[in-house]
Amino acid sequence: MSGIVKACCVVVIVGLASLLLAACGGSDARRLPSISAVGDGAQPALEQNADIAEILAAPVPDGVEPELWEMLKAELAEELSRKSAAQTDEIELNLDPMYAWGSGVAWDNEFLRADGSGNGIVDIADLSPIAMHYGSKEHPYADYNGGGVVNLADIVVMAQSFGLSCSGFRVEFSGTSDEEGFSVAGTVAYADYTHLWDGWRRIYAFPCETRGLEPLWVRVWVLDKTGYGKGFQVWEAPLSKLKGPPTAYYSPGFELSLLETQPPSVTWSTHNLLPDGNQDGVVNMFDKWSIARWYGANTDDKPLSTVVDYNRDGRVGIADISGLAIGITNGYSVGSFVVEVSAVSAEDGFVADGTVDYFDSAGFNEFGFRYYEYTIAAPPENLVYWVRVVPYSVEDERGEPGTVVQVGG
Repeated sequence: MSGIVKACCVVVIVGLASLLLAACGGSDARRLPSISAVGDGAQPALEQNADIAEILAAPVPDGVEPELWEMLKAELAEELSRKSAAQTDEIELNLDPMYAWGSGVAWDNEFLRADGSGNGIVDIADLSPIAMHYGSKEHPYADYNGGGVVNLADIVVMAQSFGLSCSGFRVEFSGTSDEEGFSVAGTVAYADYTHLWDGWRRIYAFPCETRGLEPLWVRVWVLDKTGYGKGFQVWEAPLSKLKGPPTAYYSPGFELSLLETQPPSVTWSTHNLLPDGNQDGVVNMFDKWSIARWYGANTDDKPLSTVVDYNRDGRVGIADISGLAIGITNGYSVGSFVVEVSAVSAEDGFVADGTVDYFDSAGFNEFGFRYYEYTIAAPPENLVYWVRVVPYSVEDERGEPGTVVQVGG
């Protein structure tokens, strides 16, 4: 082997090692117990022959060329035939705290990257997205290796996690340490993600009811389809006492519109409300990761980046840091909204009709902001009345009312 060839091999090996280290969260990430080391007993070894037989017998999905389907099945079967039972038992999961909240905890499903079908298990169903979009650069959910195009390299990733499953997550909190004192706070089903990033990455979230307590540790268990705990991630949630005047909001006004329903419903969003890139209702250090995530993005090309374009200049950049710094300094936050109704005028006579918790949003709009829907519980009998929404901080301090909307007339 020539010196040039040897040098090239070394560069490739080092590059692959760096990529693998980054994918696992780097040297600071906590490694999770292997599947065989967690749960009520060792997990069964992968029955490769049965899996391969099922793969080869799988019928052609609608809209897929038969020749392509047969080629992809053969490739997957070959990759699985090289994989030993020992390698399967050594699979370790990594939960990435890159979306950690200041008001709770959030994580993604990158450990189950090859679940293109979204059914919570890597199986033959996940070969269909590859087949349907083979050669495409526009369908990231089928690009399992993140290479920018759907191709045979994605089958390698699929084979590595074939048979891996997730039914949901168990969330635990501890005020003692990162090793003891944990108590179960609740569970989140695999299907109950809050929104998607990059067109494929599921983001899960769980609020912390002891917000403001410090220190606090979070432990999230990954549960397989049978309920076994397959691995966990622990990290510290540096929650700080919130401060600032009750009316210290990024903008006193926010989107508010009426839907054509009877009785009337109001909708609003967090657009322009806070420099809160991760949409957890609290402006803190974790929002800097949202800027880093979209840094350099043009909002016209990538509408979801609007959520961190704090100065609204159409581009995510260094200029947005100033808005974030102001929000952190003043302790900006939103814990809930109170919907108020007046039968008197647009300025007077408002009374509370109901409250909506910040996390009870109807979803996320195309710009990455939370949006809410609320039906007036006790609409006045008058033909004309007025509605407004008032944000409250997490410490229940009243903020500036939003836009007043007239109903009727």
